[in-house]
Amino acid sequence: MAGLDPFQLSGEQFLAIYAALLLAAAAMAWVLPHWLRPDGRMLALQHPFELACLAGGPTRYAETLVVGLMQAGHLALRDDRHFEPLRPTAGISRAEVAVLGLPPGTDWAMLMTSLWSAVHWVELRLIARGLWLDRAEWWQIRGWACLPYVLVLLFGAIRWEAGLLHHRPVPYLGWLVLAALLGGVVRCATIDRRTRGGSRVLARARREARNLRRDGEQVQIAVALFGTEVLAGTPYEALHRLRIRRR
Repeated sequence: MAGLDPFQLSGEQFLAIYAALLLAAAAMAWVLPHWLRPDGRMLALQHPFELACLAGGPTRYAETLVVGLMQAGHLALRDDRHFEPLRPTAGISRAEVAVLGLPPGTDWAMLMTSLWSAVHWVELRLIARGLWLDRAEWWQIRGWACLPYVLVLLFGAIRWEAGLLHHRPVPYLGWLVLAALLGGVVRCATIDRRTRGGSRVLARARREARNLRRDGEQVQIAVALFGTEVLAGTPYEALHRLRIRRR
């Protein structure tokens, strides 16, 4: 049975097994969220802010709101990173009032901070409609998705430590352990909050919006669904450049 002990294998044998385990962990981390994600519901959404949160969370919500205020002539970019309210009393919704009430020279971080309560309200609506996961469900799915990486990471770290103690280090094992760590972090960060129904709603909305124009009232819907990339070549391209610099 000693020959089956992975800690007694040669460095080359252990690396081959560990690489295979790392690939298996990556596959499991990809599949588990799809298995665990609740079905939710299929409900048509028309409001750009709800579509924005569904597509890209709080950041996309803010981008959609800002481009709408810029269209209406209520908000402008003073330079390449600071905003200036042009009509501070023109806001209709609470979110618009919050943004237009900010002082001249507001940057993106300050703008985002002013919108947290408005974003939270939209999140609750999406959760109630079965389109988004609540935070407890979201963290549970993220935890299960990261678990395969954690197990592989611990397995490699133990072998690494054992090799050092017995003066039998495994070359390149450290890089694979690092890959397991980075893989887990990236997978955890890229799991969205949409239910299966929410994903289907978003996919359908994007299919129906392929021919949207990038002017008039449709620009907000385009930004909500596809991001500020759609602003390239429009009068609002400066907002897209600002967002690129922050990524």
